[in-house]
Amino acid sequence: MKYAWAIILFLISICFGGFGAYENLQKRAIHADEAEQATTFLKLYQDGEYKYNPNGPHGPTLYYWANWALKATSNIQPQEIEITTLRKSMLVVSAIALLSIFILSSEIGIGSCLCASAMFAGTSFLQIYGSYFVQEIIFALLVFTTTAMAWLFLKEPTTKKALLLGISAGFVQATKETSVIAFVSIFVGSTIVGLVSKNIKNSVQSVSIKSYTKFALMMALAFIVVCVVWYSSFASNWQGVVDAIKSYYVHFFNKAGMSEHSGEGLFYIKLLFLQKSSGAYFGEIIFTILSIIGFIWATWKSSSNVKSACVMFFGICAITNFAILSIITYKTPWLILSSIMLMSICAGYVLWKIFELPIKYSLPIVILLCVFYWFFQFRATHNAVKRFHSDPRNPFIYSHTVSDENNLANRLFKCAKYSEFKTDMPIAFVSKVSPWPLPWQLRNFKNTGFWNTPPENINSFDVVVCDSFSANEVAKKLDIKNYEADLFGLRKNTILTVYIKKPIFKKIIEE
Repeated sequence: MKYAWAIILFLISICFGGFGAYENLQKRAIHADEAEQATTFLKLYQDGEYKYNPNGPHGPTLYYWANWALKATSNIQPQEIEITTLRKSMLVVSAIALLSIFILSSEIGIGSCLCASAMFAGTSFLQIYGSYFVQEIIFALLVFTTTAMAWLFLKEPTTKKALLLGISAGFVQATKETSVIAFVSIFVGSTIVGLVSKNIKNSVQSVSIKSYTKFALMMALAFIVVCVVWYSSFASNWQGVVDAIKSYYVHFFNKAGMSEHSGEGLFYIKLLFLQKSSGAYFGEIIFTILSIIGFIWATWKSSSNVKSACVMFFGICAITNFAILSIITYKTPWLILSSIMLMSICAGYVLWKIFELPIKYSLPIVILLCVFYWFFQFRATHNAVKRFHSDPRNPFIYSHTVSDENNLANRLFKCAKYSEFKTDMPIAFVSKVSPWPLPWQLRNFKNTGFWNTPPENINSFDVVVCDSFSANEVAKKLDIKNYEADLFGLRKNTILTVYIKKPIFKKIIEE
């Protein structure tokens, strides 16, 4: 009976999470990062060309995955691809991530895996970032898989498991440069569980130094081969391998020091519990409390129980990841998605323990959890995923494009409809801030230009868009009497002024 309840919980959570993610991907405004990475993907999809850029949007796995997924399932033309098309390909990865938890079914039990997958599916993090067209859900899946391979290797060191660990670690590296944080977390988890668990300690000590040397070489070889294959774009760009090494300076020294992305030390802790923003509640409080209880319970039993040691190992990896990310000043919500997935093992473990209690104890606890989940977790997830999907007040999204930006894109499409040049309509963007995601949305407008200062021929453009930092410069050069002005939001505290030639503007108003 307890398995039946666990399966029901799993199916309900999958439906809840799936519908939430699908609604979010349809409604959420395009993030600048999504647009940049979609543009990189389009070059691969359209021209078969991809070169790793150390200053750009992370590793190659996202682009090759999306390229394969779209070509395998449709014959869509490049100009017809929307961001929602690409987001849907990430839902498949999310489904694989939920199923990958069952890799541990022989380690922690099928019941714990059902509960862990159900808990992960119900989080705001998965429902939002599981459909983002960025590397994060692929990264979380691969970090989880690598952590699982590390555990299996610790439990029984073999050449096969060493190879699998090296391969999975190589894929993690080929996805995001922050892989080094995951590797440190796995090392810390391995060290602690090796000291605490008698079973793991005996397993590790039963292997000779000679065998470990062979295992290390096999891991390193597998890791290097995977990285070289991906970063070289399958042997078509060897400079990509060199650039992969250079990227660490960019991401850990340049970006980590960017003040606009800095956050307080408790940034991630607040996301995990409950916080109020402009009258609405956000957080993962039920999930987090269950994870903490599960970790403590597993740690208490870990010395002699290998199942508990496995749960503790995943908990330590998650905690170490959180600690490192909290120390680093650069903070964005999606960075902890992989940690959330690791935490789900602890949450699922304790939830299954509740199911295993006699019915007179388990039933009231489960009912109480459902009531709390409904009043806190469900409402908080609803706010983060649906109600405030593109709202700056939502702490689960970061530096996000506001919904009004889509109105701007639609206005420009209407301008093209009434311009004599149609999609060849000349558009000038003059801004000191990043114009993304507009370059992606207007990629089929071939006469669109982007400048930091107004071009000399600015009056020849049908539409001129500028930010507040460039407004005075534009006003001095633009023949204002020939244009009508309108205002649109791009991101929080970023307003764009749109100048449209009067004949075009008049036709739009009369429409």
